[in-house]
Amino acid sequence: MAYHYARFGAQIVITARREKVLKQVAEKCLSLGAQKALYIAADMGSESDPDKVVDFALEKLGGLEYLVLNHIGPSPFSMWDGDVEHTKWLMKHELAMKKSNVSISICTLGLIDTESAMEKVKGVTNVPAYPATDAAMNIIITGATRQLELFYPWPTYFLTISKDWFPSITNYIIQNSYNYIP
Repeated sequence: MAYHYARFGAQIVITARREKVLKQVAEKCLSLGAQKALYIAADMGSESDPDKVVDFALEKLGGLEYLVLNHIGPSPFSMWDGDVEHTKWLMKHELAMKKSNVSISICTLGLIDTESAMEKVKGVTNVPAYPATDAAMNIIITGATRQLELFYPWPTYFLTISKDWFPSITNYIIQNSYNYIP
C-alpha cells in the first residue's frame, strides 16, 4: 500500500517492527515518487507504540490525512470465537475517541495472496487468493473517498450478507471451502 501512495506523490510514514525492512521500503517509496518517506520501528499491537507513531507523524509532517492499519492484531488463524471485546480493541483508535475529523473505513477482505497469509492457510483451504496489489489499491480508494465499507473481492459482500439471510448456504460454502480441524 505504501508503494501505491508513493506513486501518488504522498508524504508517507510507515511502521513495522523490523527497521531494516522499513528502510528498504522507504527508499523504494522515494524512488516511486513519494515527496517524503519516513519510517519508525514500532509494534502497533502494543499499548504505547500507536501514540508514538501518531506523534512522530504529526511532528514530521504536521498532520495526518490517512492512517492505514493493515493488520488484524495478534489474532491466530482460526474460527471467530465471538470475542467482541477483542474485535473492538483491534478497531479502537484514539483520534476517533477524541472526536477528530477521522473517517473509519471497515475493509472486509477475502484471502489475499500475501506471503504470510498463504503460509497460514497452506493445506487449510481451497479458496482462491486475490492479488495483494489490487487489495491495496481498493483499500486506498475506499479510505480516500471516505467510504464506510469495502468488500474485497466482491464475493465477500455476498458471504457477509448471506450469513444472516441464508445461514444454511453460508454454512455450506464454509464447510466446502476449508479443511480446518480445530
